[in-house]
Amino acid sequence: MLKRSIRVLENIVGRPVITHRASDFSITRHCLWAFEVLCDMGIRYDSSVFPIRRVRYGIVDAPRFPYRIALRDGRGLIEVPLSTYRVMGQNLPIAGGGYLRLLPYRLTHRAIERLNRETCPAVLYIHPWEIDPDQPMPDGVPLKSLFAHRLNLSTTYQKLDVLMRDFRFAPMSGVVEERLS
Repeated sequence: MLKRSIRVLENIVGRPVITHRASDFSITRHCLWAFEVLCDMGIRYDSSVFPIRRVRYGIVDAPRFPYRIALRDGRGLIEVPLSTYRVMGQNLPIAGGGYLRLLPYRLTHRAIERLNRETCPAVLYIHPWEIDPDQPMPDGVPLKSLFAHRLNLSTTYQKLDVLMRDFRFAPMSGVVEERLS
């Protein structure tokens, strides 16, 4: 499936796909073998490790900033963890998606400013549906899930717009190569 998806994307964009993020940050301690598969597929940058403590995902003691992963066979790739804000020894997620949608903009802004002062770029993500407050509501979704996915949906586009004006953003590969060289 991964190989087919990469080929489809390469055909669309007309160049090699070299970056990856596993859905739900699903690379955990239990499946570090996935980095070998990613290298086999030509992936050079991954952003699947979230250095936080969660039930379904996260590697709490993973580095907070981009780092090289060396494989046993000598190959490797660069892991670009999603951004966190360190408070009282804990990594708190601020990286986008639901966190951008649910947290006050001032907190997100402050966290990114702190990361930049630490000479680390912020790594953000957003799902396309999170900027569409008029999306249809599916039937049969539990109320708790529906609430969590719809809360503050009408503010996400505005927050993203302000973020784009308040900070400079660039492609992951250029920023990471500059930082690790």
